[in-house]
Amino acid sequence: MANLHSTFKQFNLELKITDTKDKKLKGARKALADKITAFFKEKEGYSTPKFWIQGSFQMGTTIRTESDECDLDLGVYFSVIPEVTGETIQKHVFDLVDGHTKNVTPNHKKRCVRVNYAGDFHIDLPIYFFEEGMPHPKLAVKGQDFEESDPKQFYEWFNEQCKGMPQKIRLIRYLKAWADKHKRKMPSGLAMTVFAIQYYSADERDDLALLKTLKNIKSYVSVTWSCILPTCPNNDVLVRLNNDQKLNFIDALDELITKMEEVTSNDCDDETAKDVCCKVFGRYFPLSNKAKSLVEKAMLMNSGNHFTAPDGTITKESDGTIKNKPHKFYGEKE
Repeated sequence: MANLHSTFKQFNLELKITDTKDKKLKGARKALADKITAFFKEKEGYSTPKFWIQGSFQMGTTIRTESDECDLDLGVYFSVIPEVTGETIQKHVFDLVDGHTKNVTPNHKKRCVRVNYAGDFHIDLPIYFFEEGMPHPKLAVKGQDFEESDPKQFYEWFNEQCKGMPQKIRLIRYLKAWADKHKRKMPSGLAMTVFAIQYYSADERDDLALLKTLKNIKSYVSVTWSCILPTCPNNDVLVRLNNDQKLNFIDALDELITKMEEVTSNDCDDETAKDVCCKVFGRYFPLSNKAKSLVEKAMLMNSGNHFTAPDGTITKESDGTIKNKPHKFYGEKE
């Protein structure tokens, strides 16, 4: 019987963004905050904004995607609501960051301004107004002015729900990696976070906890297609998915449950289970020994420094072997 608990925990570590990228993100965040602060500090009718990192980066659920990109949400908070529309303020920020990154243009999205960094990451800048006495911040919305939204309240809820239970956070990251690997439209990372917390089922092993939690989620969404945010604005974060996408998600859950049942069954060994999970969760899942050996051989052949031994083995040793001609490895065709 396969036991992938330690393998999944290693997978969780592999999903963390690299130190190099983390450093880049922090530098980019500071540069944007400094630029926005300097602009509004001199602009009449506006308070000097404060900034707060929110979303998955704050909660520790950010993952490396298959394309090795990531994102950061940097909330821009004003203490006074100016006498202009939310969209106008978004436009000020958009114009300010336009040209901030080389050869990549920002996006003026509905609820944020997105600053793109070529092939690496992006930073979203949602804009809030939170005057003294207000129960919740107001978020600037393109075409709709403002709406209540409280990321800090969600963060507090998240911390309370996950306090002393790091397995919950790992399950969120596994679900997000699976959704990223899946080719069809899936619920957002926010929805995956709420699902994993609300339908969490503990086990000493991460692989079994994931299987139990998946079954709970499947039972719920098969009957009630919604994911209500437990904090302000208490909206349904699945509302943007159409019926086909709903059915695709339920089918995908079924497939994942079947795969997890397969890899935790008595008939499956650890090596076979790893091969299955690599296809399901993506390239950061730890390889089986056989797959690792094949990758190492492919890299060796691609380097041009490979030799063939008398028994046909590919090796980097030159003694008693034949030097091979240069070869380009293009990977497995799907």
